[in-house]
Amino acid sequence: MPLIQKAKLFHFTISKELAVAIFMVLWLIFMRSIKQILGSFWMDKRHYSAFSGTDLDIRLRERKVDTVILTGVLTDICVLHTAIDAYNLGYQIEVVEPAVASLSEENHKFALNHLQNVLGSTIIETI
Repeated sequence: MPLIQKAKLFHFTISKELAVAIFMVLWLIFMRSIKQILGSFWMDKRHYSAFSGTDLDIRLRERKVDTVILTGVLTDICVLHTAIDAYNLGYQIEVVEPAVASLSEENHKFALNHLQNVLGSTIIETI
């Protein structure tokens, strides 16, 4: 579902902000765990783009990575800014549509359209 909506969790209705916060905490726990398993690296994102103010490009090039697979929120802000930087740096871009979201359907559709038709991203519709 492309929109962040109210979710029911154990018969309690929670706001979309709380749902996003819970998701982000679980994502951080998952990512820190997988770091140990895969020997991956961890970095703190400082701006909308994961490339801005970080050494992500250097680390990806050291590993001969040519494609970035993007997930996260918000599709029309952080995901889009990261994709634009990836495009400008010469990476292929894949966006996992079920794993990105925006606060409005209009912004979500705009971002997906821009990602696909302007940046040439592959939109992965199922996982």
